[in-house]
Amino acid sequence: MDKKWIPNSEPLKYFSRHEKKLSEKIKNENIENETQDEKIDSNIKFHLNREIAFMEDKFGENKFKWMKENDDKYIMPKYFLERHYLRPETRTKMIDWMIEVFYITQSDSGALQLAVYLMDSFISKTKKTLYDNNIYIIGLTCIYLASKLLDDKPLKLIDMVEIIGKNQIKTEDIIEKEKEVAWIINYDFYVIGVYDYIMVLFYGLIVNHCKKIKKLKARSIINKYMDFCEILSKLVLYKDDLLSYKTSLLSIGVLYFGLDILCLKEKSITKNLRYYLYNWISEIIKKFDFLPNDINFIYNEILKIYKVYIYHPIEQNKKANLNKKGKKFLELTNIAKYYREKLL
Repeated sequence: MDKKWIPNSEPLKYFSRHEKKLSEKIKNENIENETQDEKIDSNIKFHLNREIAFMEDKFGENKFKWMKENDDKYIMPKYFLERHYLRPETRTKMIDWMIEVFYITQSDSGALQLAVYLMDSFISKTKKTLYDNNIYIIGLTCIYLASKLLDDKPLKLIDMVEIIGKNQIKTEDIIEKEKEVAWIINYDFYVIGVYDYIMVLFYGLIVNHCKKIKKLKARSIINKYMDFCEILSKLVLYKDDLLSYKTSLLSIGVLYFGLDILCLKEKSITKNLRYYLYNWISEIIKKFDFLPNDINFIYNEILKIYKVYIYHPIEQNKKANLNKKGKKFLELTNIAKYYREKLL
């Protein structure tokens, strides 16, 4: 008879021992990986909570209440240019140049609002009589100050003198003017601008109505709406007489006008979304005590600026440069051309 084959038990024993060790090793590695994943998750949660807290502090409900309480503080006096020999056209050109500088340097949008506020505040409070040729160094200094206060990578003084200022103003002159501006405005380096108000309102819309926005599939439209209102908040700065109104009123005018233009431009906006956004603006208005006539006035003023800087044709001959009353339209600069191409 043939002997039956009996397997050797030694290799099996070795394999079973090795398998146990291997399984124990895998278990230990899994435990280590789980602990590492937990650490990573806890780090992510920690930074996420910090970011949420930062955003809430910067754009949340408490910020909105504070802005509403201090709305009157940042109103410019009416006709603050009249006691100087400063023409409104000169200020408009300076702001146009400021927009271009901040756009090229990719600075924070709030820095532009702050720079214009510092310049206007200095002009309205200084006891000196200013002339058209004084505004260049004032504007340049305010750009430098605003960038230092708000930008992550602020503009360097040497770049302000050589690149932006084109060596027309000395370094020591900017330093002296910086001290003078800070002293005259009583070191008030904070401002509630139209851009700040709009961002706070949009933050409330996105955070408090996220389910509704997701249901309407409206996030991309709202992003376009935000971008458009950001541009309009810069255009509002051109008119010095508008800055004598409350920032909240200007912001509501920008939101209304921006939504009207967006509804004309974007065919993808549904009736439900249009109704929802107009209703959102109506809810904001209820938080204030503005009259309909006030909002309509601001709306029409924004429309005028929009027609001049955005909607007006870029290429014009000498005859087209004159309107029916014979007044010249302001020439469009490169940055205004960029906005026009983006908005039309």
